[in-house]
Amino acid sequence: EQPAPPVVSDHAQHRQLFRVQIAGEDLAPVSHEHGAEHAFSPGSGAQIQHPHPGLGMGGDHARGGGGILHKKLSLRVSRKRGGRTRRGDPYRYFRERFNFSPLKAAWKTYVNHCLFGQVVIDRFAMYAGKKFKIEIEGYDHFLHLAAQKDGFVQLSSHIGNYELAGYNLVAESKVFNALVFAEEKETVMENRNKMFSHTNIRMIGIKADMSHLFEIDNALVNGEIVSIPADRIFGSQKCVRKMFLGAPANFPLGPFSVATMRSLDVLAVNVMKTSLKCYKIYVTPLKYDKLAKRSEQINQLSSAYVTELERMLNLYPTQWYNYFEFWS
Repeated sequence: EQPAPPVVSDHAQHRQLFRVQIAGEDLAPVSHEHGAEHAFSPGSGAQIQHPHPGLGMGGDHARGGGGILHKKLSLRVSRKRGGRTRRGDPYRYFRERFNFSPLKAAWKTYVNHCLFGQVVIDRFAMYAGKKFKIEIEGYDHFLHLAAQKDGFVQLSSHIGNYELAGYNLVAESKVFNALVFAEEKETVMENRNKMFSHTNIRMIGIKADMSHLFEIDNALVNGEIVSIPADRIFGSQKCVRKMFLGAPANFPLGPFSVATMRSLDVLAVNVMKTSLKCYKIYVTPLKYDKLAKRSEQINQLSSAYVTELERMLNLYPTQWYNYFEFWS
């Protein structure tokens, strides 16, 4: 089988690396490298430069591998290693991580592309006012933390359609801060602001002058909610290495470091598409020993996050939208 030519991202020239550092700890929520763009970026789409994150905002998964509805939806990100082209395409993901047969992996790849397109369209439909049927599992966990004085952290992933959570999980007593890419299309930001104008959802844009670091820190000090994607590394290469779906993979250290810095409670929030007009939000507490050494806290929290991510993908294997070499 002849390897497909590498796909060149339409937005390659816009690749940027952002490094967020709080109190000396690296936080890397958004990466444009490897066609990535989800930091907690609420909604993105064809011209949305960043879809999927925060409780409810899209991060970069709507754009996937360098452009939302890329030509032929190939959504492949290629790179050379020792003369060999490696692609983080869905087919290899199904073959290697789930041991599907070639025929089944090919079919699942097709389904994955179709679902990705639907997620992007759903995001725009939401901007236009369309309502989806939403089921929430674990909502009591969110309400419990929202009623507390201290702030807490929500960790998201590039699976499902995280942005929809922001329209449905709302804490009346706490401000919800979603980390977003500050240079998205003006129309996207305008629509988003309209959608959130009557809520306490606030977007923190990642800026070149790093001023957003103060906003993140202030939000946590003030007992607010901060949403961060925890499945992509960019900027700082500090990471935690975990066994994930049967193989070692690196996860960014930043999100776990931020949460353990103040021994905050942490929720994993995933929004999965269950049918054409329905989604299910999974809210899962991530437990760790807050009295343990800092390094052990990070180890326990990251392990809990990876375990929950595996659970989601075993339930919804076709809603994985990390189109780059994840298990490198």
